[in-house]
Amino acid sequence: MRSRHRSGFTLVEVLVSIAVVSVLISILLPALGHARNRAWRLKSETNLRTLGQFFEMYVNQSAGVYPAPEPGRFYNHYTGLSATMPHWLATQNWPALFGETLRWDMHESILLSPGATRITDGPVRVVPFPSYWYSASFLGSPTIWSGQDLSGLDEQQWRQLRRPARSHQVRSASSKVLLWEWELPYIRRELSFDASYNLTETVPMLFADGHVAGHIPADATPAVRNQDPTAHDSFRNLHNTPHGVQGTDY
Repeated sequence: MRSRHRSGFTLVEVLVSIAVVSVLISILLPALGHARNRAWRLKSETNLRTLGQFFEMYVNQSAGVYPAPEPGRFYNHYTGLSATMPHWLATQNWPALFGETLRWDMHESILLSPGATRITDGPVRVVPFPSYWYSASFLGSPTIWSGQDLSGLDEQQWRQLRRPARSHQVRSASSKVLLWEWELPYIRRELSFDASYNLTETVPMLFADGHVAGHIPADATPAVRNQDPTAHDSFRNLHNTPHGVQGTDY
């Protein structure tokens, strides 16, 4: 009598195989996700180093003066919009200060952190903004953050204080943050902030001497208030370092 050979898999074998594959996936996916996030963070750090070179060129070409908006000047944006810039909003709209040197259509890949998207075309065109904040300390005189009572100043006096920092005023370039990432789109969870809306996450930061390192904004030197009535983010770290560019963040 001819023996019959069984072919295929039994239901038990199939279920066991599925279970093994499921376990392997559960082990590998977090590792792959971590590797991807690490790669994207490294790309963000590379962006900051490149942007630091743009700042260095700007400062060298402007006799040591950091970029800041000029009162009444119109700045052109990639969207075709030309508008004046409120002084302290340069912390977000700073690429426009570089003009043709840092055009969005040519440098979007370094102005946005990996995974970030911006609406720049379509029925409604908007002004794009980068994934990196520019410290307000570089937009004003250190006097603003000196602890002096400036409540009696008039608008003309405030205009004198709303002047860009100069490189010789930065006393500890390796400890003063110039740019930092605020977006972190590669972190697939809700970001955490403290009561003053300082990030409690480790984020890539560019320091005034050009080096990049990861730090937690909430752990920076506690902010002092920017007393300018037109200022925003008045109590946020890194923007409002005691003594401005003459102080240290870490």
